[in-house]
Parts: sequence; structure tokens; C-alpha cells
Amino acid sequence: MPKFKPLQSNLCQTPVFYYDADAPLTDLHECATQRCNAARDLMYSITCLGFSQIDDKDLRHFSTAAWLLLQDGCDVLAAIGWKMERAASH
Repeated sequence: MPKFKPLQSNLCQTPVFYYDADAPLTDLHECATQRCNAARDLMYSITCLGFSQIDDKDLRHFSTAAWLLLQDGCDVLAAIGWKMERAASH
């Protein structure tokens, strides 16, 4: 597995954003947790608003930001899983 892996949230042909798959598990976990918590907090903010109070454009902005954060978090969680599988097989 390459040391730096592109995040799946890269929507262009040439990936720009990468993560270090060889980073310590604690750092990977912290990164994934930070992104998942930020996405959770964004979604919570939306639930606190009534849908009559939010513009369609704003809802799209919230959902896009939440998707990016969750996708990045899931990519890093997958790296944690790969590292744990490698450690268990040795």
C-alpha cells in the first residue's frame, strides 16, 4: 500500500488531497474523529433550523461540507482498518 493515498473526495482527475496511510493509528483516529464530529455538528445545526428558515442553496452548502468531511473521515477509518489487519496478520 502506498504511503500517501488520495482522498476519495478528490473529484478531479489528478488527486490533490492525500493522507499518510503510515501515520500512527492514534493520529489517523484523531483525524477521522475530527472530521466525523465536524460533519455531525453541521448536520445538527441543520436540524436546529426549520426547513422554512433555510434556503436551498444554504442546504446544498451544508450537505456538501458534511459529505466532504464524512468521506475524508471514512477514508481515514479505512486506513485504520488496513493497519489493524496488517498488525493482526503479523
